Amino acid sequence: ARAADRLTPSVMAPCSAPAPTSTVAVIFGGGKGGLSDVGRFAVMHARSEPGVRLVPIALSLRRAESAHDATQSAVQYAGGNERLAEAFKGLEFEHLDVEDDGTQSRLAALLKGCDAVVAALGNRQPGLPRYLEAGARLVVGALEEAGVRPRLVVLSSFGIGDFRPRTLVEHIWRAMLLTVLRGARSDLQGLERAVASAPGDYLLVRPVGMADDVEPTGEWRLMTGPGEMEINVNKEDVARCLLEEALRPTLHSTAVIVCPKAKGGEGAYQALRPTLHSTGTAAMTWRSEVVTRSRVVTPLLSAHWTNAG
Repeated sequence: ARAADRLTPSVMAPCSAPAPTSTVAVIFGGGKGGLSDVGRFAVMHARSEPGVRLVPIALSLRRAESAHDATQSAVQYAGGNERLAEAFKGLEFEHLDVEDDGTQSRLAALLKGCDAVVAALGNRQPGLPRYLEAGARLVVGALEEAGVRPRLVVLSSFGIGDFRPRTLVEHIWRAMLLTVLRGARSDLQGLERAVASAPGDYLLVRPVGMADDVEPTGEWRLMTGPGEMEINVNKEDVARCLLEEALRPTLHSTAVIVCPKAKGGEGAYQALRPTLHSTGTAAMTWRSEVVTRSRVVTPLLSAHWTNAG
């Protein structure tokens, strides 16, 4: 199979080996919920990472998002918001506006000397402000202005890029992206084009659904090709994935899907094993779609009605 059709190693988790001393900028959106929550959790993880000097930056559409929300998340499981609040306690960061003329130059000054940049901005829900493309273009422009080429890891979305739905839930998500979420789709496509033009190495990370009640497991899967997956991943786990890829890269100048570790071992999701996909194709059976409907279809639909990501 072509490299783009194969799956990456199945289960990823935080590496036990310490990262070399690195300066890492984490750019997160200013609004509560959505993709921005992942950026805030990336700040949390970076603060506890040995050998990392953190440069936290909030970047948002200030006229549409409250500054108070910059340190809040929409997660609903026990301990999530408490851990986040503790991580932001006493933390100083700049909150920049994508509409300000001086934002790119200020970003350039902040990003100079960074070894890696993690960016998780905005949202993919309907009816909310769109600034993913604008934010990505500011980040890439700032890197060019500063004359630096750090590793750039940016959060995008499942369903963007060369997306060919195979399962019922994927067809539903595709339909939503073409209708009620077409504004989000256009914004995400613009973000990916901007990131692909970055002066250095980059990785686009496309998460599946991120419902706010899903608890962290500390593990995730990276998939570079088609395959079965559970479409509901925890935001803290995605944030950890972004930071791991920034500090200890495994993929370069490409895009990857991040999803949860399969449940049940050799059960319904055994097709996640790379060896089962030598043809580069896979699909859930109708039976498995019906059985998992409540925990697969619902999370993606919840992203339409709530701030689930």
